[in-house]
Amino acid sequence: MALTLYPQLSTRSRRSIIKRKYRYGRLSHLTYYYLPRQRLIRRLSEELGLSWREVIDQLFDERLELLRQYSGSDTDSTQVAQERHLCLERYRDLL
Repeated sequence: MALTLYPQLSTRSRRSIIKRKYRYGRLSHLTYYYLPRQRLIRRLSEELGLSWREVIDQLFDERLELLRQYSGSDTDSTQVAQERHLCLERYRDLL
């Protein structure tokens, strides 16, 4: 799978898309749920001419691919599917 959105992300967005757990502090035992910001989704949809739904789907497809590359085969696709569902629920009025 070709990564189309990942090269267009800023450094902070790139770090958050491959993040799996919180690193320090009281949240370090929790799993990190990726939720892209509305500004990022809007910018990518305008630059690429895609709908918001297509940008969200592509972001989470690339997240799953990147997690599999970095973490190996122990990456659970159900978590990424749940994150996608939460993102679509949060931004459903914009779609």
